[in-house]
Amino acid sequence: MSISLKIPDNLLKFPRFLPNDIEDFISYYPNKYPGIIKKYEEVAEKYAMDPEGFSEYADSQKKELWDGFKKIETEYKNGNQSNLKFLVETDLRLNKLFCYRFWIVNYLFADGPIHEFYIDMMKHMIRKFVDVSGEAEEFEQKVLLVQRDLLQSDFADLYLQQALSGVKIIRLLENIPEFKEIYSEVLKLITDDVKENQKEINILWEELYPMIEHIKDTKNRESLIGELSIPLNLAKRYNKMLPLTNALTHAVEFRNENIELEKRYIGMTADIDRIFLQAKKVLSKEEYEVFEISYKQSRNFARYKDIIGAIDTELLPMWFDIHSKVIDILVKESPNLKIRSGGQGLLFYRLIWFLPAELKVSVMTPDLTPFDVKKT
Repeated sequence: MSISLKIPDNLLKFPRFLPNDIEDFISYYPNKYPGIIKKYEEVAEKYAMDPEGFSEYADSQKKELWDGFKKIETEYKNGNQSNLKFLVETDLRLNKLFCYRFWIVNYLFADGPIHEFYIDMMKHMIRKFVDVSGEAEEFEQKVLLVQRDLLQSDFADLYLQQALSGVKIIRLLENIPEFKEIYSEVLKLITDDVKENQKEINILWEELYPMIEHIKDTKNRESLIGELSIPLNLAKRYNKMLPLTNALTHAVEFRNENIELEKRYIGMTADIDRIFLQAKKVLSKEEYEVFEISYKQSRNFARYKDIIGAIDTELLPMWFDIHSKVIDILVKESPNLKIRSGGQGLLFYRLIWFLPAELKVSVMTPDLTPFDVKKT
């Protein structure tokens, strides 16, 4: 793609401000991990105008993020969780991983100036191809509607993915002969009163569980196992049926709402196709290319914020557990201390004040070592 679009050099520099940086990492990370500045600027220079390249980069970050987290998680579970030094060191390991493999994609790009630049460019192009007939107020309304559709994009966020998956699960339950009798009973119980009948519902789902592996139709069996992969894995890992029974009940209970969300999603993809056809008719070749890359990158940033952020369900409980243990130790040693909990950055903006001198130094000394997931 050969286009005249050029991102201003100042936007490729490390941001000084992030609008959604609740933990104020922009103040702590560049000082604690100075290498993040150069790393971000290298990535911005390389991928800011390359949607496909950015997508590949973000996928690699996701993989290393999970690899690093699993390594730290294993060592944390096997470590001495009553030792303050161990807890602080583990917290710092999480922060470094978070900084280099989460923060760049999820914050510096997704909430940063490059994303804002592309949204502005997209809005500018929309004004060029939206029908200008009618009153000025009507034109502005059309522009806003197109902006909304494109910014919402055809990407299914985690909530929508769950809804779409729920629809697929219901269709499979309805169409797999082995499940028809159980599904019919469960459907009636959920429709009558899901809370009142919860115990009976769970018993029926537990009867269904061992039957999944023996579904005769290979395609249906693989599809259902795929849609239920997370709750099935959780059920096996913890030897409890609750993750699976909850997932199945949720799919049935909200089947009508999920079908409506599916229709809206299908309609959204059709709307975006129409928008691009209109843009191609009106815009010049160069303008269309600017519009296309602006849309693709805006979509990328929103999409990967969700994809990278999916680790929160496993990462945050462990991180907050570390904070709780640190607070418990500190309060036990000094009963008069009042230490409030907080977010991921708690070590930097609150716990640091109460740590012993040697750990204060450890937290506040810049870490100049390049990030390597193998040495996480």
